[in-house]
Amino acid sequence: MHKFYIDQQKSNAGIGTEVLNLLIQQINPKSLMLTVNRQNFKSINFYFKNGFKIDRVEDFDIGDGYEMNDFVMVRMF
Repeated sequence: MHKFYIDQQKSNAGIGTEVLNLLIQQINPKSLMLTVNRQNFKSINFYFKNGFKIDRVEDFDIGDGYEMNDFVMVRMF
């Protein structure tokens, strides 16, 4: 999984966890992997609460001298 967004106005209502659990039920994965910006503390905590762990730190070149500074997070099933 590369991105997972819930509208900020709807956050903290359990919707993100509910949608994530429905996704997991539908695809029945052996693992899920995603990237999250290292400064996005709210999202990092959400993923921790939902069983993800930091696998590694990555800096992705997005062009014109810019980089995305992310954690690669993974959840095993």
